[in-house]
Amino acid sequence: MAADRFKIDPSCDNGYWSIVAEFIDRRDRGEPVDPADFAKDDPALARRLRDCLAGMGWLEQALSGSDSETAPVTDRQMPQAIGEYSIIRELGRGGMGVVYEAVHQGLGRRVALKVLFDTAVQSRSARERFLREARTAASLHHTNIVPVFDAGTADGHLYFAMQLIDGRSLEEWAFNRDEPPGQSGATDKDCTQPASRLPSVRDAGTLLEPQQVARLGLQAAEALAYAHARGVIHRDVKPSNLILDCSGTLWVADFGLARRPEDAAVTSSGARVGTPRYMSPEQATAQWEAMDARTDIYSLGVTLYELLTGRALFSDSTPQQLLLQIIRSEPQRPRRLNRRIPRDLETIVLKAMAKRPVDRYRSAQELAEDLRRFLAHEPVRARRIGPVGRLARWCRREPVVATVSLVALATLTAVVSAYQVHLKTQRDAAVQATEDARQSLADALFERARAVRATQETGRRRLAIDLLMQSAAIRPRGELSVEAVRTLEVFDVQCTSVLEELGGPVAAVAFDPSSRRVAVGVGGRGQPVVAVWDRATASIALRLTTPGEINFVAFSPDGRRLAGTTDRHVCVWDSSAGALHVLAAGHVGLSTLAFSPDGSRLFGFADGLCVWDLSGGKLESRLLDVATEMGQVVVTGDGRTLAAAVATQAESRAEILRWSLPDLRPLEPLRVRDVRPDALAEAMGILSLAASPADNVIAASCGDSRIRLWDAQTGKPLGVLEGHHAPPISMAFTHQGDMLVSTDRFEVKLWDVRDGVELATLIRPRSSEMVATPALAASRDGCLATTGDLCRLWDLAIPEFHRVLARQRDRIDSIAVSPDGRWLAWMAEGRLRVWDWPDKQMRHEVPMSSRGEAAMTFTRDGRHIALVGTATSRIQVFEAATGRLYAEWPAEAATAIVASPDGRELVVAHSDGVIRRWNVATAQVTGAFVGHLGPVTSLALSPGGEWLAAGIQDTSGAGERTLFVWETSSGKLVRSLAAHPGVAFGVAFSPDGRRIASCGGDQAVKLWNAADGQLIAALTGHSQPVRGVAFNSDGSLLASCSLDGLVRIWDTAHGALRAELISQPGGSLSAIAFSSDDRWLLSAGGPFRWTHEGPGAVEAWDLSRLQQDLAQLGLGFVKE
Repeated sequence: MAADRFKIDPSCDNGYWSIVAEFIDRRDRGEPVDPADFAKDDPALARRLRDCLAGMGWLEQALSGSDSETAPVTDRQMPQAIGEYSIIRELGRGGMGVVYEAVHQGLGRRVALKVLFDTAVQSRSARERFLREARTAASLHHTNIVPVFDAGTADGHLYFAMQLIDGRSLEEWAFNRDEPPGQSGATDKDCTQPASRLPSVRDAGTLLEPQQVARLGLQAAEALAYAHARGVIHRDVKPSNLILDCSGTLWVADFGLARRPEDAAVTSSGARVGTPRYMSPEQATAQWEAMDARTDIYSLGVTLYELLTGRALFSDSTPQQLLLQIIRSEPQRPRRLNRRIPRDLETIVLKAMAKRPVDRYRSAQELAEDLRRFLAHEPVRARRIGPVGRLARWCRREPVVATVSLVALATLTAVVSAYQVHLKTQRDAAVQATEDARQSLADALFERARAVRATQETGRRRLAIDLLMQSAAIRPRGELSVEAVRTLEVFDVQCTSVLEELGGPVAAVAFDPSSRRVAVGVGGRGQPVVAVWDRATASIALRLTTPGEINFVAFSPDGRRLAGTTDRHVCVWDSSAGALHVLAAGHVGLSTLAFSPDGSRLFGFADGLCVWDLSGGKLESRLLDVATEMGQVVVTGDGRTLAAAVATQAESRAEILRWSLPDLRPLEPLRVRDVRPDALAEAMGILSLAASPADNVIAASCGDSRIRLWDAQTGKPLGVLEGHHAPPISMAFTHQGDMLVSTDRFEVKLWDVRDGVELATLIRPRSSEMVATPALAASRDGCLATTGDLCRLWDLAIPEFHRVLARQRDRIDSIAVSPDGRWLAWMAEGRLRVWDWPDKQMRHEVPMSSRGEAAMTFTRDGRHIALVGTATSRIQVFEAATGRLYAEWPAEAATAIVASPDGRELVVAHSDGVIRRWNVATAQVTGAFVGHLGPVTSLALSPGGEWLAAGIQDTSGAGERTLFVWETSSGKLVRSLAAHPGVAFGVAFSPDGRRIASCGGDQAVKLWNAADGQLIAALTGHSQPVRGVAFNSDGSLLASCSLDGLVRIWDTAHGALRAELISQPGGSLSAIAFSSDDRWLLSAGGPFRWTHEGPGAVEAWDLSRLQQDLAQLGLGFVKE
């Protein structure tokens, strides 16, 4: 007898499982077995065995669909009313009753009314279970638990009323996407059909995104944690009891099998508890005393497993096999079924589904916290179970089988066939281990790339990109392109060459116009020389003799001559042959030189400011007659102005002298009036001058560590650059003239000259690289040269796909691009600014009478701009090409405006709460849109003008309905959606009019079906309220901007993040728009009260250039 063969303590789970297996095997062979005889020597073991087999008998009925006790019974015809509830329609039927959509006659509230079948009312146990469900749910008040409002009896009906949820269960949503969503407050539907007949997510389309599954799991875990804290165990957690509403909120329903503290002994042996596919091992074996909160955690883990993999936890089987699989079999790792599942999420799900309750999360709250950490990209607490751990757990469950297996393995090792199997197993394991190692390497490379990008080390951009490319070669995925965009936005330099064998420290450096050669002045103990370095061969091409240590060098515009200075000489060399000609000997000091634009004249200091005619090598004239200690001279890029700064031992002038070219006519000096006298004296006036090669801008550094910018031709100050902690002593403009590189004795900085802001600190040299007067030079091909003990060449990496078009003191609330792509307009500082977008130039500025928040729109033909504001009682229409006022009429202040497709009407949201239609020609109101519950924040018309959508701030108190849609022809309100709690800031129609995008204070972007108002996707990731959304021309991309200073680009087909762009000024963003050709993405913003301060700015991203850069790296963001 079996009882004789298994003398095992009944409290030992391992022995218990072995006896269950033995009993099932013998029964399947047809042997007559009885639980009492099978374990007659141990009554406790026999009792446990009977409980298990009773549960197994019910399992057979459930899987075969023959559960007569709970099979639905056709009830009588649908009643007109039950008590105070008017019945609208039937929503569904379950094992115990029917659910109707009903309306409370007194309150007018729509509810889901669950009514016990007439046939079940006669059963005391059915009534008790029904009322227990109502009492249990009514005692729980949580955001994610379906609330019960009322319960009672009427006309022989036993019922209770729940909140009516507009949504679908996760079973319908994930496994039957082609079916329309139901409206139900709860469901009795049991998922008891065999796994092979279950619809698969793979059958219906694409699997849910892992992050979306994690967010759903987080909501369910928080709801269960709340219930568990009040002593309620659900015991039937499964997809059909988890309802997802249209706003993305998950609701836990159906507490019909729940156990409350007072119901601890309600379940009898063998009673039906749970749904087979989601039962925990303790449920499958009828161990009622072992069921606690961890039972629900297991069922939720199975639910998340199926949502992630699209497959049932265990394959199709007989009832007995399913029972044994639940008890004994380990599930297949989710990542083997879906490689997109992150490892941390797989670890969380497997821990939730551990066979032993002690190995699961101790509480649903712990599970929720781990899911929250995963979503926040933080380390999770759960740890992966390695092969040794899985083997140890299996041995604990199967001690006898494990022992026999070890003996058999030892015997079969001598058999060739077993050896072959062993080899195959080893081979497969090696392949899997290799694949796991590759995936781990890809993850490690990705994380290292992120860490490198966040450092301040030089070369971080190139290194981070290389790491991302290595990761992509192993496992391409969307997050790589997102990180690549962030990396490409980094300003950086990377040392590419160190000029060796120069023979001493370097004090001067210059590039020739072709950027192929570098001239360096080498001093030290040996013979001072000028070395000409060939970048192509990485070697010294020419050594030029000098009469002394070189302080400065410069190439002529044609590259044929090289000029330099020592303390007492001005020299010119033939840059090819090396012939030296000394132009002057005298008091030169630490002075610089400048060639005329045609290279025929040279300007410099030798006992004064001199002009030499290079054709004859003679002094042409002397502009100043003063001996200088430090003289700076530059010629502007337009060739029209000569500028010089002079410092002597007796006098430190804070001024720049100017002469016009080529006639050398004196101009009014540029005076620095805000330098402290002590700083001026210490620094001997102006330390360095630099001229932009692209225009007439000059830069001057002074002893107060600030750099001042002027228009050299007009003398107009252009700005002050502040950021150095020591006086800058050398500067160089980049070839385009829009950026300036400067150095003091400690660091090298990069500046945006147009906007007057520091872009990056590029280099922080070591002390061994310092010299008394370090020099800088920038080449036309983007190379930077620095001097010190050695001369180093650096590649200057600048994000060329991103530019700041304009900076303003005030926040910019709206931005508009004309449909024809000609004009770009925004409002700031009380002025309407219109850019000629193809030329990237400001066309005109129109002063306004008020400075409040403004909204604007172009007409569809691009010819006119309509403007309203919160501080003006007028509607104004301007001609885009000229800025002239086209039409104007009085009206209430307004917050939003949009033009009709034909341009004849404007739809305006006024501050009095009414949305009005205005005829532009007559300035008369032609209609109104009403029914919304608060101030309007944004408006959008569908491309054909059939629909009007408005985002609002809900002031009704409920704070739910924030997106409204009207039919424009009739003015009828057709839809109000609970889009964003409190406020929806932005709204936009897709170009085909089939989708609506909205954004709000909940930091989310949502996509809606315009036809039925169903939620298509909720896109999360911003950390501050999202203020604006915009589609590109074909609707494949959606851009959003937020107060967090980020622009996010989403793939609308899959809801995946494709790129994240960072605002260069670092301020908050409030408006977003695509250019008409989709090449450019434009944003505007500025400081808000609740965000960090910063200037208002208009920025532009060249998406075409960005895609080219990503494509070269193999990391394009439009397609996976």
